Amino acid sequence: PPDYKIEEKINKGTEPKSYVFSYFHKKDIKWNENDAFLMEVLRSVLEKRYLDILREEKSGVYTFRINAGMNKIPYEYAYLQIVIPCAPSNTDSLFKLAVKEIYKIQQEGINEDEIKAVKEIFRRKIEKQKQNNSYWLNQLISVYLYNNSVDLILNPEKQLDIITSDNIKRIANLFDLKKYIRLTLYPEVKESK
Repeated sequence: PPDYKIEEKINKGTEPKSYVFSYFHKKDIKWNENDAFLMEVLRSVLEKRYLDILREEKSGVYTFRINAGMNKIPYEYAYLQIVIPCAPSNTDSLFKLAVKEIYKIQQEGINEDEIKAVKEIFRRKIEKQKQNNSYWLNQLISVYLYNNSVDLILNPEKQLDIITSDNIKRIANLFDLKKYIRLTLYPEVKESK
């Protein structure tokens, strides 16, 4: 992805509906399993905030999608992707609100209630995953491909201790909020005859 801001508007379709696709990318980072886990935590915190603000408070969306992570292959990078389906008139305001929440975390971190909630979410997720063979297979693959720690596979609960406000703030600050790709889909403009 380019190292600057790209904003494009696309007019396609007849439904009075828009999609805002935004993508933040950070290359030239050193991948490690703790930061990769913290990126998942950041995604979870943002998801909850977006539910509260974009859906409940602003009634601007019914659903949205957020993905975040760190990859090691084919090169080391971090990404944050947000997709917001909404009314065409709400595209700018909802995008700005979504970015504002990332900025708040970059400046303030997360609060104690968020830390407790996200630890509980991941604790339950770990308990459930441990019961599935696919989880264990994926963990073995991660040891082989990424050289992940076997200790963390056997005791994934240890990672819950690294969920702190400062760590989430540090991970959020990987992204330069002035450099992103934003593609916005609008309905086609009908020409009058």
